[in-house]
Amino acid sequence: SGVYSKEEVFENGKTKIYAGIPVKDGDRTNAVVVIVDTFELDQKSFFLAIGTLFLCLMVALLIAVILASVLAKKFMAPIHKIAITTKKLAGGDYHVVTEVKDENEIGILAKEVDVLATKLASVEQMQNDYITSVSHELRTPVTVIRSSVEALCDGIVPNEKYEEYHEQILAETISLQRLVNDMLELSRLENEEFKIEKRAIDLLQVLEDAIRGIRVVAGKKELLIEYEELMTEWPVYGDYGRLKQMFITVLDNAVKYSEKGGKIRIDAKEKVDNYYVTVQDDGCGISEEKQKHIFDKFFRNSDSGGTGMGLVVMKSIAKRHNIEVRIHSQEGKGTKITFIIPVYEYKEKNDNQ
Repeated sequence: SGVYSKEEVFENGKTKIYAGIPVKDGDRTNAVVVIVDTFELDQKSFFLAIGTLFLCLMVALLIAVILASVLAKKFMAPIHKIAITTKKLAGGDYHVVTEVKDENEIGILAKEVDVLATKLASVEQMQNDYITSVSHELRTPVTVIRSSVEALCDGIVPNEKYEEYHEQILAETISLQRLVNDMLELSRLENEEFKIEKRAIDLLQVLEDAIRGIRVVAGKKELLIEYEELMTEWPVYGDYGRLKQMFITVLDNAVKYSEKGGKIRIDAKEKVDNYYVTVQDDGCGISEEKQKHIFDKFFRNSDSGGTGMGLVVMKSIAKRHNIEVRIHSQEGKGTKITFIIPVYEYKEKNDNQ
C-alpha cells in the first residue's frame, strides 16, 4: 500500500537497494515501479568529468590572462603617454601633446593635460613677448639719454643747443620713470596677494576730482569737456587714488586722441544695482582689429607717445574693484568707454560692519 524498500548485501560486499512504489487504480494495484541502485562509482566517468572540468578551468584562466594583458596594455599605454607628457611639461617643454584620443575618463584626463600644455605655452610666449617689449621700451629712452649725455660730455654740442639737449634728456627720463612706475603698479595689481586699501568713498567725488585735473590738459588743445554734476553721492568701497588714476587714464586718452577744438562728453547715471560712468570723445577712434588688443601690454593706438601700459593698469584697477569696462569705438568717429560699478560693493560692506 506504501513505498517498498529493501537492502541486499552480497558476499563480495556489494550492496543493492531496491525501492518500489505501487501504481493503483482506486483500491486495485495495477503495477509497481521499482528502482535499483548499486551505489557503485564509475571511475572512468568520474575522471573524465574531473579532466573536463580542469581543462575548462585552464582554458578560462588562459583567456583571462590574455584579456588582462590586452586590457592592461590598452589602459596603461595612454597613462604612460600622459606620464611622459607631464614629465616634459615639468621640464619646461610646453609644446608636447599626449596624442591620446580615447573617449573615456583617461581620454578626458589626456585632453585636460593637452589644454594645460597649450595654456602654459601661451603663458611662456606672453612672458617672452613681455620681456622683448620691456627691453625695447627701456632701450629707446636709455639710448637717447646716453647719446645726449655723451655728446655733452664730449663737448660737441653747441652752446645754443645745450637747453634743447637738457630738455630732451629730461623728457626721456620722465618717460622712463613713467614706464617703470606703470610696470611696478601693474605687477602689484596683478598680484592677488597684494591688498589695495579700500575705504568708504564718494565715487562721484573721485570722478569730479579727475575731471578737474584733466581740464588743464584739455584747455591746451581747446577741448570742450561736458559734464553735468549730480547733486548726490555714490558711496562705494575702494581705493581713492587708484580709482582716480583709472578715470584720469581714460580722460587723458580722450584728450590725447581728440583733434584740437573737439569735445569730450562725460555722463554719470545710476540704475538700480549699478553706477554708470561714460567717457566719450570724437577723436580718431580705434579700428575693430585694434580693439582686440586694446588691453595688451605696450599696445598703442597711434604713435602719440605714452608707455602703452595705461589702459592695462586701468583695466587691472577696475578688476580689483569688480568694475566692468566696456569699449565701443569706430575708426574716425571717436571712442566711448563705459564703467559699470556695482552698487552692492558698498551695501555688502556696510551690512558686514
